[in-house]
Amino acid sequence: MEMQDEIRIEAPRTRVYEALNDPEILKASIPGCEELTKTSDTELEAKVVLKIGPVKAKFGGSVTLDKSQAPGHFSLSGEGNGGVILPELHAGRDGLVGTALVLAAMASTGRPLSALADALPDYRMEKRRLDLAARVDSARLVELATRHFDGAALDTRDGVKASYGEGWIHVRASNTEAILRLIGESEDGAWLKRRLDDAEVFFSGALAGGD
Repeated sequence: MEMQDEIRIEAPRTRVYEALNDPEILKASIPGCEELTKTSDTELEAKVVLKIGPVKAKFGGSVTLDKSQAPGHFSLSGEGNGGVILPELHAGRDGLVGTALVLAAMASTGRPLSALADALPDYRMEKRRLDLAARVDSARLVELATRHFDGAALDTRDGVKASYGEGWIHVRASNTEAILRLIGESEDGAWLKRRLDDAEVFFSGALAGGD
């Protein structure tokens, strides 16, 4: 999918640059954008609703801001995320498999794609990034996560994923940088924000100074 447009804005360059760095203004500039969450100075997570012919669907993706030549030149790029994995076939994301599964669901139910999409629960996903003073090893991360996510079902195969009845929170340290990534998903946006806020405060404090 490709969207193109060209608009000339009669305003000072610095004012336009400031506006494009404002998530609310940027959200209003992206067709169909329902949510736009800033995860770093150059990265945002977006939720966009698009209608293609008779099909109306919601897509998630990321938006990256290139400020290397700002404010003279400033670019935005976006891409979708996620994908279908069918373990019975192989462990990789496969677009053709996803298409086949959707067509099979349409054939078995007699419902159009838009109706199938509307019947799905509306989950909210949010990602955050913590810049650390030093890299954190996996054993230390598991120790801290076990303490913080008390009462959750923990999966430690790739970082730590804490699962609750309302949703889940995943904490993962970068293998190459002093960065901790937090990601969560839930139908309850307030629950998700509260859990991520708490996790961000806890891990920031526990790992301050490279501890």
